[in-house]
Amino acid sequence: MIYDLIIIGGGPAGLTAGIYAARSRLKVLLIEKNLPGGQIATSEKVENYPGFPEGISGQELVSRIEEQAKKFGLEIKNLTEVKSLTKTEKGFKITTAKEEFLARTAIVATGSSPARLGIPGEKELTGRGVSYCATCDGAFF
Repeated sequence: MIYDLIIIGGGPAGLTAGIYAARSRLKVLLIEKNLPGGQIATSEKVENYPGFPEGISGQELVSRIEEQAKKFGLEIKNLTEVKSLTKTEKGFKITTAKEEFLARTAIVATGSSPARLGIPGEKELTGRGVSYCATCDGAFF
């Protein structure tokens, strides 16, 4: 099978691209190496996302975006890391540890991940006092 589009990365950008493509009736696959949501999923409260004047938890926001994407037929493969993306004559070959996929087009929306300090309590307190985005979380402090 050849997909019209494969999106690598399941954060807000990848999921949003998936919504638009699936709504356009394209055959779309989104591949995410972890669980959907990316970095925003770790935020206890998101107050700068349009449409939520009271704020929303990162997990709830991601859950709503994912639900909307699936409603339009977006196929999602979680816990699947892409090992390579290769240009072919007819599009792209995306290779994971277990499978290969073909697509006419590809979007790489892998986002970012913060540099961790490795100090005691950092992991447990991420999103609950430990922050990696001064612009996003500065007002909380």
